[in-house]
Amino acid sequence: MTKVALYARVSTQLQEKEDTVRSQVDELKKYAKEHNFNYTEKDIYIDDGYSGGSLIRPALDKLRDAVTEGEFNRILVFDPDRLARNYVYQMVLLEEINSNGCTVEFIRNPIGSTPDEQLLLQMQGMIAEYERTKIHERTRRGKQHRMRNGEIVNGRKIFGYNYIKKTSSLPAHYNILEDEAATVKSIFNWYVEDKLKLREIALRLNELHVKSPRGGTWKGPNISSYLRNSIYTGTGYANICKAVEPKRRGALQDKYYKYSKTCREKRSKEEWFAFDSPRIISDEIFELARQQLEKNRQLAARRTKNDYLLRGIIKCGECGYNMYVQKGKYQCRYCKPSYAKEYDREVCDNRQRISTEELDDQIWKEVFKLLKNKERLKLIHKQLKQKVSPMVTGSVGSLEKKKKKLIQQINRINELYVQGDIDKKDHKQKYSSRKEELDAVQKQLISVDCETLKENEIENMLTSFNKFAETIQQKLDGADFTTKRYAVEEIVKSIEVKKNEIILNYAVPLRRKKGTQCMVTQL
Repeated sequence: MTKVALYARVSTQLQEKEDTVRSQVDELKKYAKEHNFNYTEKDIYIDDGYSGGSLIRPALDKLRDAVTEGEFNRILVFDPDRLARNYVYQMVLLEEINSNGCTVEFIRNPIGSTPDEQLLLQMQGMIAEYERTKIHERTRRGKQHRMRNGEIVNGRKIFGYNYIKKTSSLPAHYNILEDEAATVKSIFNWYVEDKLKLREIALRLNELHVKSPRGGTWKGPNISSYLRNSIYTGTGYANICKAVEPKRRGALQDKYYKYSKTCREKRSKEEWFAFDSPRIISDEIFELARQQLEKNRQLAARRTKNDYLLRGIIKCGECGYNMYVQKGKYQCRYCKPSYAKEYDREVCDNRQRISTEELDDQIWKEVFKLLKNKERLKLIHKQLKQKVSPMVTGSVGSLEKKKKKLIQQINRINELYVQGDIDKKDHKQKYSSRKEELDAVQKQLISVDCETLKENEIENMLTSFNKFAETIQQKLDGADFTTKRYAVEEIVKSIEVKKNEIILNYAVPLRRKKGTQCMVTQL
């Protein structure tokens, strides 16, 4: 008796939702019953959402193993595209299966085993592959032409906007959603003016019961994507990224991927296509947010066992890339040919290896000397004034506005209920929602008020230069690592280690001629 296996595949989530797998399996079962083929439910192999452009599929691998062990005489497949989309892959699979005494039968486009029939299969595969490539290229070029003319193609939901599809009279466009736009403004203000961290912004939004775009909780990485999105300044971009295959797959990752191109790679800016959108954020605030994100990225702590004063600040003066620490010494990673080749970089000839302890101590002495010198301190007083202790009082005004607005909404809900415009159920639901938000805002105000008292004291202290200098010098005497690190972050722009010298670049002018550079030592 012929023992058969049934194989079905779909490549997209949309096809999964439309039950095309089920329809394929039903057709295969019907065909097997009509021809008296023997099979069980275990003999049905299904790859849900896996691309036919890859041979690495979980169900297909299991089926190939079973064929190698001689479990089946025949495999039923709906049509050749379900087995593989690539003609060469089809031939590889058919040859492997046939060599193990098993045959493949396509029920929609059945073929025989004569040379003419085999030639027909090959021609059908090549023609189908050619047609798919041609359709894909035409679609791609058509989309690019529309995007080049400023049209929005494949618009997606963006927080702060409502996407309006194209109609016969209007092109596709975005409209502002006022509530979400207000949240976007708050996010930028908290980050730029109040100097909150991404995690703190997410925590504040959750405390205020602001709904996230996907209905879950807010998280720091999500906040970062909003701060980088130029659409809020009135200009969005399409065609920014493309799907690519990963350069390396970790050994501990899952073996199977539904698509071979599982990574995204940024295209060059010349390939981006701009489109207009309603403005929510000013260019100035957006640029300040971008600069702060870049600075935080460079200074972010890595997974290191020890703290290094110059982490993210020290660079190789020859190749320009950040230096790293190995065995207690700063060094350029690209001076190693194997490492440079792995990341497709030129080999750097800077082989300097400098003790972290000695260089950290030397740089701190330079910064300490600068901050202890009153004449130099006068030149950077204005720049440092706001950096020594960032103000949080700006958030009070926004919270007060939010509180006032919620009180007005609650009063309006009560009026509508009294007038009979809404029933008791609607009143309870809307009132409870606004009341929860109001309670959260009031708690936040209490917390911010406590911080404001401290900040007011600091502000009074910073009004005169003498007080400012005195405070700085008190903090520096016996400073711990956290204080040193904070001072270095604000004062030092970068440390350049060259083959013969080390150069310290300050973020503020050292002299009245606006000089910001000094040589620390000759090597």
